Amino acid sequence: MAGLEIAGKTGTARKAVAGSYEAGSYISSFCGFLPADDPEFLLLVVVDEPAYPIYAGEVAAPIFARTVRRLMCHTECPLPGLQPSVHQVVDQPAPLVPDLRRWPAAEAGRALSRRGLRVRYVGNGPTVLAQQPEPLTETEEGHVVVLHLDSPTVVHRRPAPLVPDLKGLTLREAAARASALGLVLSVEGSGVVSTQDPPPGREVRPGSTVQVRARAKGQGG
Repeated sequence: MAGLEIAGKTGTARKAVAGSYEAGSYISSFCGFLPADDPEFLLLVVVDEPAYPIYAGEVAAPIFARTVRRLMCHTECPLPGLQPSVHQVVDQPAPLVPDLRRWPAAEAGRALSRRGLRVRYVGNGPTVLAQQPEPLTETEEGHVVVLHLDSPTVVHRRPAPLVPDLKGLTLREAAARASALGLVLSVEGSGVVSTQDPPPGREVRPGSTVQVRARAKGQGG
C-alpha cells in the first residue's frame, strides 16, 4: 500500500458571545479519520481564535496532517511504515497568491508556506517590492512565487488593501479571495454573492470585515 487515504472536513465559524457573534473572533477546526475505508483513528483539531489566516484549511488542517505523520512513525502504531496523504471530502479551491507587496520578507515567506506555495527571493532587502505571479492569481500547490526585495535601507509600510469585487462568486471563492488580501468575510445567506459592503475598490485596513449577502444561483433580486 503506497499511501493512506484520510477523510476529513474543515470548519470555520465565528464565536457566539451573549447571544450574538463576536466580531473578529473565530474557531477553526478539522476533523478527520483514517484509514478512510476502515477507520482506526479519529482526530479533531480545534484552534480557538486563530490569528490571520483564520480559515481551517490553512490553520487546523496542517496541524492534523503533522499529527498524523507523527502517529505513523510511532512504534506502537498498528499502521507502521505508511506515508499518509490527507484528502478532504470537500473540494478545495486552488490557492490564490496573496498580495505580499510591502510585507517583511520573512513574514511573506511564511504566508506562502501556509498556502502550500514555495518562495524564491530576488535581492536582499527586508521588504517585498514586487511579486510574480500577481496578487490573487490562481495557482497549484507547490508553485514558486518570486518575491523581489527592495534595498535594505528602504522601509515601507504595507499598503492598505482594496476591497475586491465579490459579486457573482460562490461563498468559497469569495472567502478565498478575501483571505488572500487579509480581509475577513461575514456571510448572510447561501449560494453566490449578490451584494457586499464595503463596495469594490474601497481602501480598508488589513483584517477588516467585508459583509456579503448570498442567494441561490439563478435567483432574482
